[in-house]
Amino acid sequence: MKTFTYTVKDELGIHARPAGMLVKEVKNFQSKVMLEKEGKTVDASRLMAVMSMGVKQGQTVTITVKDGSNESAKAVKGASVDVNGSILKTNDSGVAVFNLRKGDYPIKIKKAGHKTINDIVMVAEAAVSKTIVLPEA
Repeated sequence: MKTFTYTVKDELGIHARPAGMLVKEVKNFQSKVMLEKEGKTVDASRLMAVMSMGVKQGQTVTITVKDGSNESAKAVKGASVDVNGSILKTNDSGVAVFNLRKGDYPIKIKKAGHKTINDIVMVAEAAVSKTIVLPEA
């Protein structure tokens, strides 16, 4: 895992164009890339999540890159998963299953001793599986 900080210099901050460029670049790699600002962490491969951060000029963000192999990742049992107000706990395998209609849903995952993750789940026509790495605090 590699973590570094960056202070945004663009006078418009991370708006649509740089967010899109970042997401496009992140998707070229197998690694999991997370973007954090002021305690809010999002998946850097999700355009709307990156834009929702509202990063402005002069603000510092933390970027965490985790090896994409996930061999060292352990399931997090008992994490609270909130999807659009419905809350479930993850099971022994670190899984929470929601039945959702087509649409985009805000998701928040938290557990003591771990960083809170805010993201968006996009449900299309078929079942959607989403893997999220919950980094330790």
